[in-house]
Amino acid sequence: MKKTPTGNAPNGHSESAVVKRKVSQRVKDLGELKAEIAADEAADAMPEDPMIVGGGFPSSDYERAQLLVVKFGDELRFTGDAWFTWDEERRRWVEGGEMAYAWKMLPVFENLALAITNPDVSSKAFKAAKSFGNNTALENMLKQASRFKQVGIRRDSFDADPWSLGVENGIVDLQTGKLRDGRRNDHVTKSMGCAFDADAECPFWQQFLIRVFSGDDELIDLVWRAVGYSLTGPNY
Repeated sequence: MKKTPTGNAPNGHSESAVVKRKVSQRVKDLGELKAEIAADEAADAMPEDPMIVGGGFPSSDYERAQLLVVKFGDELRFTGDAWFTWDEERRRWVEGGEMAYAWKMLPVFENLALAITNPDVSSKAFKAAKSFGNNTALENMLKQASRFKQVGIRRDSFDADPWSLGVENGIVDLQTGKLRDGRRNDHVTKSMGCAFDADAECPFWQQFLIRVFSGDDELIDLVWRAVGYSLTGPNY
């Protein structure tokens, strides 16, 4: 029987070459893992003062993303596939709108450039800040920002409270029937599309009940409660 020469794999390749490829792949995988860990650690160590990022002026997409999260992190959330932004007027979260926040960063970058004391460096930084306004730069900044834990959230965290009903003028607590201002930690995105008015009347609905149930007050009261109950969160 013909023997395979020592040191050669059956397919004709050197065993040492195969081993080298495997080791090289392992090293590459380890390098990628270390890079991911470093990115997570950097995100956790995000500074509170944007002026100390990159010595005062952001030199990369990552540092610009840091500044974005520092300045507007409370108003931005990323679910893994979509951005949500805080609507201060309607007091609830809405899907999209992240690009508007990216544009808000341009004056911040320009001011950081102007704050540099060296005139030549300041001039170059200001020109760079102007270039950050193209869509590619803005999208790259947002892509980096989406990796920060400060803005991360599970999609099912939104609209998770069955007793909080979004309306155009706030949140109705379905357990008390009272209106209150919406809060960021309510994580409400949905709305009934109308404002809540505790004193509003519904004459057509009342007339309908009277006509259909022949003015039977006891039955009307039962149906009224049943319909109202069906609109609440958990229906046990």
